[in-house]
Formats: sequence, C-alpha cells, structure tokens
Amino acid sequence: MGVICSCPKAPEKLNRNFTQQHASTFTNFIAVEPLFQVEAAQQELNSYLQKHRGEMSPQVIHLFFAAAANPLKGLSSLTLDRVRPEDWPHLSTLFLYGDCVESLVLTATRLDVAGFCILCGYLEVLGGLTELRLVDMGLGHYDFHKLATACKKLRRVEKLDLSKNELKPAHIRSLAPTLPKLTYLRELNLDDNCIEDEGCDLLRPRLYPLRSLRLVSLRFNSITPAGYMQFQDLLQTKENLRIVVDGLKLDK
Repeated sequence: MGVICSCPKAPEKLNRNFTQQHASTFTNFIAVEPLFQVEAAQQELNSYLQKHRGEMSPQVIHLFFAAAANPLKGLSSLTLDRVRPEDWPHLSTLFLYGDCVESLVLTATRLDVAGFCILCGYLEVLGGLTELRLVDMGLGHYDFHKLATACKKLRRVEKLDLSKNELKPAHIRSLAPTLPKLTYLRELNLDDNCIEDEGCDLLRPRLYPLRSLRLVSLRFNSITPAGYMQFQDLLQTKENLRIVVDGLKLDK
C-alpha cells in the first residue's frame, strides 16, 4: 500500500511524506507505542525510516500519529494506493487525525464491507474536502446509496472522480440527488463504468443547478449517440461546460 501525506509548512506541524510499497515487508514494522513521548516516537520513526528506506506499514503510521499528539492537524492531502481489506482497521485510526484533509485519493484499493463503512464514515467528517478521487475500487459492489449520502457532506468539493468502479444506472440513481448539493463542483469523472443511456437520463437534470461545473467525463460507459444527445439542452444552458464521451467533446 502506498501512503503519501502532505501538510502545509508550519513550525508547529510535521511536514513529512510517508510511503509504503505493497510488498512482503508489510508485516516488518516497529511497534511505536501510543504512550511514548513525542520525541521518543520521532526517534524510533526516524531510525525505522533510515533502515527501511521510507517503507512503513499502516500500523506504524497510526501508532506514530497517536504518539505524536495529532501531527495530522492541518493535513492537506492524503493519497492511498493498493490498500487491502485487512489494512482498513489500521487506517481507521489514521483517519481520526485527518479530518482537515482537502484532497483524498484512493486508487486500485480493495474493500470489504467493514472497509467500505470506514470510508463512508470518514467522508462524513471531511467538510473541507475539495478533491475526492475514488478510482478502481469496485464501489458498485457495495451500498452505493450509503456512499452517495456521505458525499452530501462534501459541500466544498470541486473535483469528484468515481471512474472505473463498475457503476451502473442504479448507482447513478443513488448519486444523482447528491450532485445538486455539491455547489462548488467543477469536474465530474465517471469514466470506465457502465452507466449507459439510462444513466445519462438520470444524470442530466441534476447537473443544471451546478453553476461552477466545467467538465463531465463519461468515456467508456456503453453510451449510444442517442444518449449523448440528451445533453444538448444542458450544453446550450451552460456555455462553459464540456462533456467528454468516447472520442468526442461535446460543448455549445
């Protein structure tokens, strides 16, 4: 699993990058006890990083954060790659300290029901999130209505990427009522799903209230030319909007 955390520069906050290669070294970690003093925890962490060239497990990360008196306060971005189902209980502790995240990116990540619930719960506390990318996570196999409901709290999100998640018209039906609440939304990416013409019909009326919307990407969704044509009236209303479909860019 790859983990990248970035914080704004401030003397009272940590500004580190943490990376984890998804490999057999996953279980080779030091146990930084949460009750250690901050200085001792940092020394243990630095020693481990030097020894393993930056490789860490979620266990180390969440224990260090607990020991270091909430160093994720003010965290600006969090990127997780190839998270496994068994990793989510550890990440749930990490999420407790990252409620100020503005950009959350999860890619090629596997979920189970527990992990899905942890993710939805985390989204509900990220009121300041401006970018959410959940890519190649198989979200279509879970209670997508629960995820869509959690996303209603993301009132400031500008970029929403749900590409490559096996989403079908039924999932768009759950997502559609959420979209008008995302009044800052500028980019919506639903590439590489299977929303078909029916999904377009469900999506289109929910896009009218979004004054900031500039791009909707719908490539590789089994949409016919008739499905594309459903957006013509929308494009006439929104001069700056582009809709990207297979091999085409639709605009006014």
